Amino acid sequence: MVTVGGIIGGGLRLVRDRPVSTLIWGIVYMGVSVAGMLMLLLPFMQMSMANAQGVAPDPTAVFRSLGMLYLFDFGLFVVLTILMAAGVRAVLEPDEPGFAYIRLGMDELRLVGLMLLTVIGMFVLMFVLMLVMMLGLAATGAMSGGFGRGAAAPGLGVFLMVFAAFAIPIFLSVRLSPALPLTMIRQKIVIGEAWRLTSGNFWKMFAGYLALSLILFVAYIVIVFAVFVPLGGMIASGGPAAAAELMQGHVGGLLPLLIGGGVVFTILSGVGIAFWAGSIAAATNELLGDSGVDYAETFA
Repeated sequence: MVTVGGIIGGGLRLVRDRPVSTLIWGIVYMGVSVAGMLMLLLPFMQMSMANAQGVAPDPTAVFRSLGMLYLFDFGLFVVLTILMAAGVRAVLEPDEPGFAYIRLGMDELRLVGLMLLTVIGMFVLMFVLMLVMMLGLAATGAMSGGFGRGAAAPGLGVFLMVFAAFAIPIFLSVRLSPALPLTMIRQKIVIGEAWRLTSGNFWKMFAGYLALSLILFVAYIVIVFAVFVPLGGMIASGGPAAAAELMQGHVGGLLPLLIGGGVVFTILSGVGIAFWAGSIAAATNELLGDSGVDYAETFA
């Protein structure tokens, strides 16, 4: 039976049992993120240098920057999927050899396809629902002779749309969360089975995922106050000159603070991946146990 404690324990156990792998996942994720951000900043730095030298800006630079942004987002999405697969593999196949359980194979290709299908499906569903709600809101206003005498109607409609924009993706994410480990177990893209397995278990799964999210959120808040608040104070005390030196890469006394923050954020990135992978794998294991299926027997 799936339980809140089992889900939370799955995430915590993965960090406890695989600390080196957790750190490696964080290093890979942060390394790709930093490298990508530097690539994105490069065109803007070139445009700034061109403006400083009085050279006319390249009109295509903005479009190239947008293209690089989309490429970076997709690349980071793929890397995160690969690392999530490694985390799930560490739970489902703990004795398998490999560098931090990271692989590049058909499992990862199927998972990228699964994630793309899920994201596109959610986008289409949200677009249709928002369109229906907007049409319904407009029809209600027309039938009531306008919103002048019923000001609460548009306010309620906007509230419902905002609520749906948050609630529906969360609901679908929880209900379909076992699709990732199931795709690895079945060696094919699985969506329907994940939906059936989670029937009647939404609130327990949601509570487990929420608890782990709150742990990460509190940790990030603490680090932000410990790193960025002192950093902002040092820049503010130094005035525009300090900000200019930071932009030019002259970090000086800020270097230890930046390095410390980077290390902690790297660790938290790995912990976040382990939390999600471990909790999803644990929930799937418990759900398959309820269905009488031994997931270990499905591996070739």
